[in-house]
Amino acid sequence: MPLGPVLAAAGFYQPSPPPQPANNTDISWAGFTNITGLIAGVTLLGDELELLHETGVIAQSMFAPLLNTIWDGTTFA
Repeated sequence: MPLGPVLAAAGFYQPSPPPQPANNTDISWAGFTNITGLIAGVTLLGDELELLHETGVIAQSMFAPLLNTIWDGTTFA
């Protein structure tokens, strides 16, 4: 099963074409990069919103009660 499309849904990508291994111990071809910057168990919704919006706007939004929710790898919970 190709992992690329599955991981792409979570913001991961692999260079295209992937790096060619130099030898049988080179695992550089297996690397994926997360372009979203979200780190499971660490990233707070409030921190991400502050990258795009002013604090006052966020405080008055429907997301105000959720600012301390943490990214779990799929959603902020």
